[in-house]
Amino acid sequence: MFNELLMGIDEMLRDLSNSDAETRVWRLLYLVRIINYIKRNPGRDFDMHDVIVFDNYLEKLVSFGIIRAVSSAGGVVRYVLAMPLKELENAVVNYVDGLYGPVINGIVRGLQQRGCYLTVYGKGRHVYLMIRCRGGGDRETDSNICDFNADMRFCELIVRLLSLKNVITNELAEHLINKAIELRMKISKPSTWRG
Repeated sequence: MFNELLMGIDEMLRDLSNSDAETRVWRLLYLVRIINYIKRNPGRDFDMHDVIVFDNYLEKLVSFGIIRAVSSAGGVVRYVLAMPLKELENAVVNYVDGLYGPVINGIVRGLQQRGCYLTVYGKGRHVYLMIRCRGGGDRETDSNICDFNADMRFCELIVRLLSLKNVITNELAEHLINKAIELRMKISKPSTWRG
């Protein structure tokens, strides 16, 4: 059973590695969303709407043995995790670390400095995820990490991974993502909105 589990994770990671960069980001984000949902709702099943993941990717995860279908109502399939959560979480966190370690480590180092915190800030047509540091007096310095308006999925992936690694709380991660969506909707036309 444990060997089958490792094979499923190995197959999933191989599939990620064979994807182009953009596809890899959204597939990783989908995995992190599933992990996040299960951590917040232990023992509960989920569907595509609960985790905000396309059904065809959920079906792909079934084929890898990562999740399994348990029921269907009104054409919507519900799933449960088919492996220990910690195994999946470790595999995904390690994989993302391997890809974006310098970004993650830079954020961790930045947040360790006194008076520095993670925030989202809208400027022009940009919605930046940034580290803001308060210096002496009213002086502030900002270090931009990524632009939610240019690459929503990548920014969300970084924020959610920081939460999984306990660098920030899950509550702060949700706040930052919701704030970014709110700011992004203000500057984007409905026709160009992509979640």
